[in-house]
Amino acid sequence: MLVPGAAAAQHVGLPDMEPCAPGPFALADADRVEHLLASARFQDVSLESITRPMRAGSDVDDTVAFFDSTDIARRLMADAPPDKIAAALDAIRAALVPYAGDEGVVLNGMAWLVTARKP
Repeated sequence: MLVPGAAAAQHVGLPDMEPCAPGPFALADADRVEHLLASARFQDVSLESITRPMRAGSDVDDTVAFFDSTDIARRLMADAPPDKIAAALDAIRAALVPYAGDEGVVLNGMAWLVTARKP
């Protein structure tokens, strides 16, 4: 989401988002994840950052359509005039071209590998 989001933001700005609001990045902060698990009485909590290739779409246009359908895109473009939205979508297309290949558009995805035990 960072590659298309950063490209779009150059034309439509960044939305106001609460850091821990529901959504795909609600658990991005390791300290928050650890706190939530500790609050649920988990022990020996460990987080490891995992980065792996992630197929975002079959081609650039498919990936742009996917991004455009997300809540993040709706927030980014909610108050933007049509010409700014068009410029943002063009910027997203251009930003994704280097990631397109035989396997589709492949970006790096990041997740937490979380281990914990419940006594």
